[in-house]
Amino acid sequence: MTDTALCEAIATGLRGYSTSPLSTLEVHCWSQHGYEDPNGYVLVAPMSGEEVSQGIGSHTAAGYVLTDDLRVGIRAVILFADTAANRQSIETLCTQIRYWLRSNRALTAGGQTTQRATNVTWTYGTMGEVGSPGHKRYCEVNVMYRKPTEAVT
Repeated sequence: MTDTALCEAIATGLRGYSTSPLSTLEVHCWSQHGYEDPNGYVLVAPMSGEEVSQGIGSHTAAGYVLTDDLRVGIRAVILFADTAANRQSIETLCTQIRYWLRSNRALTAGGQTTQRATNVTWTYGTMGEVGSPGHKRYCEVNVMYRKPTEAVT
């Protein structure tokens, strides 16, 4: 499973969410100029990875395989307004993303299945110049998946 395939599987799942605010936003994989709605968007992109040794069966040299962990960042952005409703919207959006990740611990893409490897973490913030038309609230949700081992030729 490629990094892009994993991110696209997450984006596809989030696009299927049926309630607002997530259902009203453009969700895309990696940065795609022109897909950002002026009111907000959700961006799913790989952030970092590492090779890990995973024990299987007996704990001998042959009992380990190397696999990849990929950290995926999901940035959800909405237009800033200094109101309680706007603050609640970004919290709800963040909760919807986390709920979807919690409900979909395993993802399948291209015939391969991957599992979440760690807990989900999240942060809140603002971006853009305060008071400008482009000022936005965001939440960033981070999750790591252990990708299936692939043969490299």
